[in-house]
Amino acid sequence: VEDTLDAMYAGGIYDHLGGGFSRYSTDRMWLVPHFEKMLYDNALLAIAYTEAYQIMKKPLYETVVRETLQYVLAELTGSNGGFYCAQDADCEGEEGKYYVFTKEEIYRVLGDEDGERFCEYYQVTSEGNFEEANILNRIGKPVTEHDHEMTKLRDKMREYRQSRYQLHTDDKILTSWNGLMITAFTKAYQVFHDGYYLNAARKCYEFINENLRDQNQRLMIRYREGHQFGAGNLEDYAFFIMAEITLYEATFEPRYLKGAIQDAKEMIRLFADDENGGFYFYGEDVPQLIMRPKEVYDGAIPSGNSVAYLVLDKLSRLTRDDSFWDMAQKQANFMEQEIVSNPVAYCFALCAMMGRLADGREIVCILKDGIQRQELDTLLSDYFLADASVIVVDEEKAEQLIEILPYIGDYKRDGEDCAIHVCENLNCLPTMTNMEAFKKYLEEYRKMK
Repeated sequence: VEDTLDAMYAGGIYDHLGGGFSRYSTDRMWLVPHFEKMLYDNALLAIAYTEAYQIMKKPLYETVVRETLQYVLAELTGSNGGFYCAQDADCEGEEGKYYVFTKEEIYRVLGDEDGERFCEYYQVTSEGNFEEANILNRIGKPVTEHDHEMTKLRDKMREYRQSRYQLHTDDKILTSWNGLMITAFTKAYQVFHDGYYLNAARKCYEFINENLRDQNQRLMIRYREGHQFGAGNLEDYAFFIMAEITLYEATFEPRYLKGAIQDAKEMIRLFADDENGGFYFYGEDVPQLIMRPKEVYDGAIPSGNSVAYLVLDKLSRLTRDDSFWDMAQKQANFMEQEIVSNPVAYCFALCAMMGRLADGREIVCILKDGIQRQELDTLLSDYFLADASVIVVDEEKAEQLIEILPYIGDYKRDGEDCAIHVCENLNCLPTMTNMEAFKKYLEEYRKMK
């Protein structure tokens, strides 16, 4: 994982001036990309680098996440909070023209001394590495945190690049891809404690609820120039439910969990194949084609069936609702039949499956005040808890949460500083009554992993 993340950052697939990743690489060195930037790629890569940072604590990964999300905010975010689909690869009829430079061009912008430093750092030559021009890269160089002495030079070159050419932006707002980007911003907030990321996630979440639902609260596919279109498909529901769950896990605000539960029930009603398992791509309420396909394999984005598997498993643990547990098990059985023939084509489904096979941890935290909440947030952000479901009960929101999760009413603080209940694979540990005990538990958890 570390080798791959380092190589993608070092290569030309990563935009060393503006942040963000191009669509794919055309060579094994990650040097020459197809220069189009897609919303979903940048969402999924931001999630991957964020989780890798949680595990490895490598400063470079935080930098990559921050620059990628800053790119999305600057170039792919509408004033309404929705995220646009993509930026083109072509400029004036030539692919990549926007992104490449000649050595002489860099010297002209930065001057001889700074130009030489910049060209040496990003391996720019007179001959070029792409059609007599240069794709900036760090291939073969030590992959560490950004050289911050380069920041001013990068800023100058980025401003020059923006003044030189313009790229076309595909300004459709798709529910499914926006769900992925909400998840990316929310995870980044959870780990890096930057409220700007949570604001972006929340603004998009509210935009979708206000503009991409019909009068019956059914999700729609896309929005552009004031108009919504198309009854949402499986991936619209599954990806948006994942965003709602992630928002809950980062904020512990009951409304996000309530939304996820409601949308998951609707997803089951509209798309589930009760006879053969799995979920259809189209809902039962849209005009029927000759057949109802099921998209199962994970391509450039995860399949709706893979993400449905993940969210059903998460909701079964969070809610302890037998109906979600049964649906998650049915989905597991369905996916296993598909995966066995070609596992590499089902990477996201395998991630979901590993979460289900692991010794699941259910954590319920009853807190006394906001100070404890801050301590808890700091602790949780420091650990990668892929196989854990976490419920936090703030006393002022306890009633709201009990309405959604009645079992929470059985948990009490009983005058203690706090009460943290942990169950591992259905075996419950002694209640922890202070944050220090919980921190010690998490340290042991990390060592075991």
